[in-house]
Amino acid sequence: MPVAKRGLVAPQNTFLENVIRRCNNADTSFVLANAQVVDYPIVYCNDGFSKLVGYSRAEIMQKPCSLAFMHGDHGEPGSLQKIQDALEQGRTEQAEIGLCKKNSLSRILQIARIAKSKQQFNQIETKDLHKSLTPSSNFNQVIKVMNLGGDMLPQYRQETPKTSPHIILHYSTFKTIWDWDQPGGGIDSVALMDSIVDVIFFADILLNFHTTFVGPGGEVVIEPSVIRHNYFKSWFLIDLLSCLPYDIFYMFKRDDERIGSLFSALKVVRLLRLGRVARKLDNYLEYGAATLLLLLCAYVLVAHWLACIWFSIGEHEVRLKIDNFNLPDGWLFRSSTTDYEKIFGVIMMIISALLYAAIFGHMTTIIQQMTSATVRYHDMISNVREFIKLQEVPQELADRVLDYCISTWAMTKGIDTQKVLGYCPKDMKADICVHLNRKVFNEHSCFRLASDGCLRSLAIHLDSNHAAPGDLLYHTGESVDALWFVVSGSLEVIQDEEVVAILGKGDVFGDEFWKNNGSTGQSAANVRALTYTDLHMIKKDKLMEVLSFYKAFANSFARNLVLTYNLTHRLKFRKVVDVKREKELDARRKNEKITLPQEHPVRKLLFRMRERHGPRIFPSPMFADIEKVIRFKGL
Repeated sequence: MPVAKRGLVAPQNTFLENVIRRCNNADTSFVLANAQVVDYPIVYCNDGFSKLVGYSRAEIMQKPCSLAFMHGDHGEPGSLQKIQDALEQGRTEQAEIGLCKKNSLSRILQIARIAKSKQQFNQIETKDLHKSLTPSSNFNQVIKVMNLGGDMLPQYRQETPKTSPHIILHYSTFKTIWDWDQPGGGIDSVALMDSIVDVIFFADILLNFHTTFVGPGGEVVIEPSVIRHNYFKSWFLIDLLSCLPYDIFYMFKRDDERIGSLFSALKVVRLLRLGRVARKLDNYLEYGAATLLLLLCAYVLVAHWLACIWFSIGEHEVRLKIDNFNLPDGWLFRSSTTDYEKIFGVIMMIISALLYAAIFGHMTTIIQQMTSATVRYHDMISNVREFIKLQEVPQELADRVLDYCISTWAMTKGIDTQKVLGYCPKDMKADICVHLNRKVFNEHSCFRLASDGCLRSLAIHLDSNHAAPGDLLYHTGESVDALWFVVSGSLEVIQDEEVVAILGKGDVFGDEFWKNNGSTGQSAANVRALTYTDLHMIKKDKLMEVLSFYKAFANSFARNLVLTYNLTHRLKFRKVVDVKREKELDARRKNEKITLPQEHPVRKLLFRMRERHGPRIFPSPMFADIEKVIRFKGL
């Protein structure tokens, strides 16, 4: 790649160029003189002045700036002295003089002093123009005569070249980076991609100096000095070697072929990047899709390497000028034809076999992992159906069992909560349990005064339950040894085949065993789920253990907790059917005719008792039975 010339970039005095650029009018003529020398000799005159007076620049150079050698009789009287005084005093002056060459002519001469400075030029704001030049009030006339268009007079000093914001210097860093990968004048897309990768890897090195790491004890190290020291000792050298732009060296034209081959071999060092990638794989291998993608990339990479080696073998044999006369006729050779190709073909087949086995084995494992939940679900359903078929479970009960298994899987996704909690320490397990039971603690006022320790103790002992429609939580006569909180769904309480209560979200049922000295009562009713219901339950022994330890909470709990339904209390009620039956029997009794004589002593006794106690003391069926007994005994 040809090396571009940097150009002249040192601070320069562009005074003359600035004056010429600003005085580019064809009618403008000027001379420049040195105010530090006696008689102020002319050091420059523009082409317009030379044409005007008829003298060449060489003839005018070093002549006095007063132009006394060209003065004629024309012009303003005393103009020469006025000019001389202006030059000596260093002030701006305007005078009309007559200059003679071949013919006399009258021109207006404007004198302006130009400051000389050894300092470099600094940007001058517009508001400082008058301060930076001369305090003369005639400065505007100078500008008008010199046709400077409102710009300040250039200063005679060294100035750094200024470039417009939208101009790119050919020797700038940006232009150098942009041009280095274009040896032939065009853009090499491969080299461009390599450059982008180099920049990314270099940025990764910078980020590693500010990235935390896990220490030997599992702690996260956040001290910057420790992070930098650890990175320097571990992976810095390898990362640095892997991100060097080796393509830059290779792109330079080399006369010596061996040196060019050496630069080409440096590309192999970039394989160290694989080590950097391998360090990051552990974070993604647990995901099946990521593992599959990485395996496919590895397959393509190995195939690329094998193809490069195959090409190198062919190129090497062509250079050795092997004898091709013994090859079969044809324009395409489908199999290996040389010893090197055959040997490499065998090696490639072995590598391919191992690679295929690894890839397809991993793919099988990945697919199994992706479908493991579905397989476990179908396995569970299959086992339940086989059990129902083997044990000849009635169809109604079998449907309930299947329905319960399916609904439970939908809620838990086959995850055993207790098994997962078993992995956690005691403190973490308590925090998780508080989170799982947060709805119970937030909905019921009896837990508002509980301390954090009390809530954690209660949460550990609270169990989650799921009930399908038709499931019986309690049967009549069973021991009520738990307190239940309904989170969602609905249940019904059945006593004597009658629904005595329907429970829903936020209801509590069970027994008030904390008021009965911990005694266990029997359920007087059945509790059956009406819908899919989620409940939280705590056993009596565990609850009494917590209440006995937290005395203050026990008083608040007993005062604020109100059971929606107490299962141990049996309700006394009469069925409508029984009342209707009694009314029918009473009406039938009134209409019955008594066959006993009026003077019979039993009839008289019953009549007096019915008048005294009412008809309920001896209903008509009982009276009929007594009458039958009297008839049987012959009374």
